[in-house]
Amino acid sequence: MRWHSVPGTALSTVARLSRLRPLPRSPGALGSPASLAHASLSRRSSQNPAMPSSWIPALCLGGYAPSPPRPRERRQQPPSCPFSAGAWLLLLLLPRLARAKGAVPIAITCFTRGLDIRKEKADVLCPGGCSLEEFSVFGNIVYASVSSICGAAVHRGVLDSSGGPVRVYSLPGRENYSSVDANGVQSQTLSRWPSSFAVTSKRLKKTPEKKTGNKDCKADIAFLIDGSFNIGQRRFNLQKNFVGKVALMLGIGTEGPHVGLVQARSSQTPAMPSSWIPALCLGGYAPSSQRPRERRQQPPSCPFSAGAWLLLLLLPRLARAKGAVPIAITCFTRGLDIRKEKADVLCPGGCSLEEFSVFGNIVYASVSSICGAAVHRGVIDSSGGPVRIYSLPGRENYSSVDANGIQSQTLSIWPSSFAVTSKRLKKTPEKKTGNKDCKADIAFLIDGSFNIGQRRFNLQKNFVGKVALMLGIGTEGPHVGLVQASEHPKIEFYLKNFTSAKDVLFAIKEVGFRGGNSNTGKALKHTAQKFFTADAGVRKGIPKVVVVFIDGWPSDDIEEAGIVAREFGVNVFIVSVAKPIPEELGMVQDVAFVDKAVCRNNGFFSYHMPNWFGTTKYVKPLVQKLCTHEQMMCSKTCYNSVNIAFLIDGSSSVGDSNFRLMLEFVSNIAKTFEISDIGAKIAAVQFTYDQRTEFSFTDYNTKENVLAVLGNIRYMSGGTATGDAISFTVRNVFGPIRDSPNKNFLVIVTDGQSYDDVRGPAAAAHDAAVLGNIRYMSGGTATGDAISFTVRNVFGPIRDSPNKNFLVIVTDGQSYDDVRGPAAAAHDAGITIFSVGVAWAPLDDLRDMASKPKESHALPGSSQD
Repeated sequence: MRWHSVPGTALSTVARLSRLRPLPRSPGALGSPASLAHASLSRRSSQNPAMPSSWIPALCLGGYAPSPPRPRERRQQPPSCPFSAGAWLLLLLLPRLARAKGAVPIAITCFTRGLDIRKEKADVLCPGGCSLEEFSVFGNIVYASVSSICGAAVHRGVLDSSGGPVRVYSLPGRENYSSVDANGVQSQTLSRWPSSFAVTSKRLKKTPEKKTGNKDCKADIAFLIDGSFNIGQRRFNLQKNFVGKVALMLGIGTEGPHVGLVQARSSQTPAMPSSWIPALCLGGYAPSSQRPRERRQQPPSCPFSAGAWLLLLLLPRLARAKGAVPIAITCFTRGLDIRKEKADVLCPGGCSLEEFSVFGNIVYASVSSICGAAVHRGVIDSSGGPVRIYSLPGRENYSSVDANGIQSQTLSIWPSSFAVTSKRLKKTPEKKTGNKDCKADIAFLIDGSFNIGQRRFNLQKNFVGKVALMLGIGTEGPHVGLVQASEHPKIEFYLKNFTSAKDVLFAIKEVGFRGGNSNTGKALKHTAQKFFTADAGVRKGIPKVVVVFIDGWPSDDIEEAGIVAREFGVNVFIVSVAKPIPEELGMVQDVAFVDKAVCRNNGFFSYHMPNWFGTTKYVKPLVQKLCTHEQMMCSKTCYNSVNIAFLIDGSSSVGDSNFRLMLEFVSNIAKTFEISDIGAKIAAVQFTYDQRTEFSFTDYNTKENVLAVLGNIRYMSGGTATGDAISFTVRNVFGPIRDSPNKNFLVIVTDGQSYDDVRGPAAAAHDAAVLGNIRYMSGGTATGDAISFTVRNVFGPIRDSPNKNFLVIVTDGQSYDDVRGPAAAAHDAGITIFSVGVAWAPLDDLRDMASKPKESHALPGSSQD
């Protein structure tokens, strides 16, 4: 034979092989010739939770769930009893089996992966009824540890869909895993994975020859094969065939020879232990006096550059200054190993680019190496450094891109993702703060149905990207997220995930087409209820907006979804493209779907484009609409989310002129609120001994109508029974709207003593959350000091609030101090003052305190007739 020399690094590897733990001694694993060729030195495992051990499968027989699980729960538990009758019976016999055999199989789920079993050899029990289409399997015979154990067992033919016991053997990682269709399961290819496993059946009866082996040839043998470019692929395969023949003739068995396999190539880099402290080395790693067995605990050279080492020395100061210390990770730490939404990590230097496993581009599957993704993204280079990682939802596909010396791989489905950015990048003020004049939380609800198709779907994404770019996204500007409408809505990313236009553009570009019906109504309702939450990044006091893109027409009812969105304070914009032609109108459920879904049917919230071509000219007008916050009439504020009932005294002691002043006072208050069917609502009740509902909350839903009716209320005249009036109003005015999401307020305007008791009815109103409970103080009158105190202590803490500020002063007499100075200071602070006089309040004081125009802001008491 002519085989070339083996690199020296591999010779030391063979020497260390003799100190490794014994290989598994079971047919079908490394103890048999059939599985010999798939071992290597390094093996790592991941920490992912398997099915809770406390779950008792014997609780079900013949059926598990009383009703179908929700879609997101389908991957957690199968829809039927995960154990067949045979497996269930086996569990009843487990105590006897444990006494007889000394071990009990571990009950697992259909989706438990090889990396979830942290043993070199383990007996597990697969449930029955697993769906073959749901299995994720990579490889053939030897499977990547990210594969489903039960899926691999079915693929290997160890068991069928009825489940049963399986033995799992942990194996080292491989360079590639092939794709094979077997037993109804299509496995997938994978180019590299750090750990593997093989499966066999516990029910196979082994022959004595296979179990014991050749007792006359007891030896622990390592085959060191040449895997360099010198030998080439063809001769490498011939070499493997020869080694296999030798292994077959040796008579491998539990009491005979044991074998292992090492491949010599250019790089033999063991993974760095997570417990290794990088600050212990600088420029070199181990002193020459270190014993051989200790050298295997740490890598042969320091994987951190001098800059990274110096950064670690400064971490205590950084922690005090910034409040966080980066987590030191290894070259192979994956996204799923970091269980935080946002984390700062420190990648070591010297990582081999060929060793990285990376899936995707910009947004990476969480099974990818964090440091590999950071190098691929261009955040760091091979010298390592600090990286910020953000957790993201899973995706349906991850693309393959060659960037910065790393070839990422494709992956069809993964439940979680992450993105990486550099902490060292200095962002310009524009990128950091964004457009402060356009503060809004915006969700783009794009059409991902078969109506639009793949080509127009991409054009739609381009248009959304242009809109996002012009908005001026930033920490103090607009925040955006993306939801895709199809058969089932999917939130692609939330408001909190990206705060720069560049990152948003990349995220939009990576969104995949889903297909299905255009269930826009279902998606809009889902967005209003699930997207705009504090956990998802919604900010207080900022308008909530959803921009709905509809290509053609929706497949479901969108009117109800629009109502739900308005109830949640969401401003709905509809961007319709390619309206249905007359021949298609018969397929449309509701031709007026746009008018019924938008926040307000006034033309402002609807936008039409004839097609997806040449859409650049439509970007700026749409952005101007989204940034016109004063038009966002569906946003919930104190001006549009209240129910206010005015209880007006119409007794004889008031007099007609004062009654008109009271109506003017009520009208001035009503003017400040945004009255509509989904906004603020006003009602009015006049009382003497009797009560009369002038109008209820549901009678008028425009400000013009409410003001007109208030001005035309006729004066009743009579006695004063305030208690009865309160009870009447709580029962007949607030009663019918008790389930309203608005807050309830009752304003009582009266001039004198009531002839009946007011404490009982007022207490009942308090219990109904209508009135507050303010205690009477008693004392002198210092209105000027009171104004200064209120401006400083009440309005002071909210001076930066975007809301308008009003101060209503109700007083009955002359103030002992000056009111003009404090009132002027309040005016200068942007506070509008209404002064209301009761009994003997002097008109001069009222006018001095009131804002301009004085006539409408100063309301004198009854003594001013």
